[in-house]
Amino acid sequence: MLVPAGAGVASTATAASGIRPVTHGTAAAARAYAAVQVGVDQISPQVPRDATTPIKITGTLVNTGNAPLSALRVRLHFSARPFTSRADMNLYLSGQGSYDPSFNTLAQVPQVDAGGRAAFEVVTTAADLKMSRFGVYPLTVEIIDSLEQQVAVTRTFMTYAPKGERLPRVRLSMALPVIDQPHRADDGTFMDDGLRAALGQNGRLARLLRIAQQPHKGVTWFIDPALLEDVQRVGRPYTIKNGDDVESRPAEPAAATWLNGLRTALAESSVVATPYADPDVAALVHNGLDDVTGQALQRSGQVTAALLGRSVGATINWPYGGLIDRDALDELAVGGVRTLLLNGAAMPTVTPPENTPDGTPGAAQDAQGAAAAQDEVTPDAATTIDSVAGRLTVLLADPTLSSLVDAATASGGGAAAARQRFVAETAMIAAEDPEKTRTVVAAPRRRWDPDPKAVQDLLATAGSLPWLRQTTLDAIKPPKRPAPRTDLVYGAQHRRAELNRAYLGQVRELADKAELVPIVTETEARPFQGALLRLGSSAWRGRGRQARAYVEQVRQAVTAQINRISITGRGQPRLLAGANGNVGISVQNKLAHRVELRIDVKSHDPQRLIIDTYRREISIEPGNTTTIQVPMRAPNGGDTPVTVQLTTRSGVPYGDPVVLTVSATGYTQIAAVIVGGAITVMLAAVALRVLRIRRMRRRGAAERREGTR
Repeated sequence: MLVPAGAGVASTATAASGIRPVTHGTAAAARAYAAVQVGVDQISPQVPRDATTPIKITGTLVNTGNAPLSALRVRLHFSARPFTSRADMNLYLSGQGSYDPSFNTLAQVPQVDAGGRAAFEVVTTAADLKMSRFGVYPLTVEIIDSLEQQVAVTRTFMTYAPKGERLPRVRLSMALPVIDQPHRADDGTFMDDGLRAALGQNGRLARLLRIAQQPHKGVTWFIDPALLEDVQRVGRPYTIKNGDDVESRPAEPAAATWLNGLRTALAESSVVATPYADPDVAALVHNGLDDVTGQALQRSGQVTAALLGRSVGATINWPYGGLIDRDALDELAVGGVRTLLLNGAAMPTVTPPENTPDGTPGAAQDAQGAAAAQDEVTPDAATTIDSVAGRLTVLLADPTLSSLVDAATASGGGAAAARQRFVAETAMIAAEDPEKTRTVVAAPRRRWDPDPKAVQDLLATAGSLPWLRQTTLDAIKPPKRPAPRTDLVYGAQHRRAELNRAYLGQVRELADKAELVPIVTETEARPFQGALLRLGSSAWRGRGRQARAYVEQVRQAVTAQINRISITGRGQPRLLAGANGNVGISVQNKLAHRVELRIDVKSHDPQRLIIDTYRREISIEPGNTTTIQVPMRAPNGGDTPVTVQLTTRSGVPYGDPVVLTVSATGYTQIAAVIVGGAITVMLAAVALRVLRIRRMRRRGAAERREGTR
């Protein structure tokens, strides 16, 4: 929480909170002080329990200017009056609100060279800070010079919980995600090599594992099974698409180590599986891909059980951004989801309508009035909502607490400030309504990039706070009378952020094509189910170009699979000897399953080439080729193209059509002419022979008559 002096927030806060504003003596001094930042690194103990216990406040002053700074002192501003609401706390941080602060000047700051930094330490007590009862108090750390001019200022909170005082209770649950983007397109091809770096010693996945290996109560882990599959696959030699080239990669040894470590770390933890590949459910439903969510839910359980070695449910769903509309809600409910984890803004609280003078309900207050009315008390995180499959539980994550968990991405002052505010926010929630126990939920961004030590410190702190009782998401039950809330908030801007119609149109077309393979093989196996589910991942929001590269790779893989059933001899003409006869068309099956197909043959010129009735259904065993004899007639001979199309048994085209040329030779007519001519010649020869014999007989008879005379 570093705030440069002279920044808008800091200068506004000085006047509003009673801290004297900066009155620099010279322009040079103003410029020098504008380049100074101060941060609180640690407050120990974070929650004082006794009025006289020493409280050590350590911080750092950073001088980003060109001149050294000296003769600086630390001044603490505080108030004996604790905050009464979280809204007041927000006003204080922004430099607004009215307090009656006291101040003490408590420590010297060593000289800070240009471009350097200096640490400081202040020791005080709860009594010195005039804290008397449980609550959250303002604490401003101001750096002043020898003229008591403000050099830098930062604001934080001090939470006091004296022993012996009865403290209210709040149930706290945290949702921590192990979710990534898909790294494979089709099952055998990676599109990037990011998993190697992520699994390395300081990689993101390695850091998430270190957090999981330190068990903490009240944490529910959300695991994407597609990530587990990607990690498992990279543990064997694999291929990666690099532009137009496909390169081989050796197995990544860290993959098996990470999977085994995660399996062990989560063996006794509360774990929820996201639908496979963390789909953009709302976008899929809005674009007619309704069945994808059900497939993702079903595959999720199978993969997670296989790779984590335990049954993991998917009945709690955390939609992207914690936002959802009625269509997506119903789709999830039909798929078996019973609890939704949403952003607190997804169902804001409202003030119940007042009754009109005649006793009928009046109109609800406007949104501004409703929000103001709810500022004083944080509502219970749990409520219910109706769906087509019955009533569901809705858990609404607190936006501020969630952002503080998400901010645990670096050690040092930033993490310490986030942790100190987390303490204050939960204490303020408890103090808002001491007589009622409520539940709050914190959930960072699903693809967060945390620092293990910062997160572990935050979780350890949460576990030590006397007003918090930690619980897992599956143990949360809605109160009997939940706070009144609006219906689901999901507007036009949320629709525009979804995976767009053009992209999902390509995915739908590709899915229809891929589904032909299990149809013709009559098997339950869907070789491209995982690839198609990965195309619907919420990770592709705002990353259309990268997503389209995945689509193209899957399209190539689907086409190659379909082409394993093919017409042979595509470039060779088929001969029809005579005016009619059979033409053989061969189909080859290179799949590992028997296929059941139909074959359709159509003449491009039915007047020139007539196709008679033939057997259309074909069955081909794995690795075999079947030839179909198609009867044809070509009255006038010549060459005629025909189109051959393989289809499913129901007539859906399978693969691209193939054009063949049928050549009718006309050999039968030529033979008839030849035979006819031969018969004519033969008959002529016979006639001549008969005439010759008759002539010879007449001549012999004449000679016999003359000899007699």
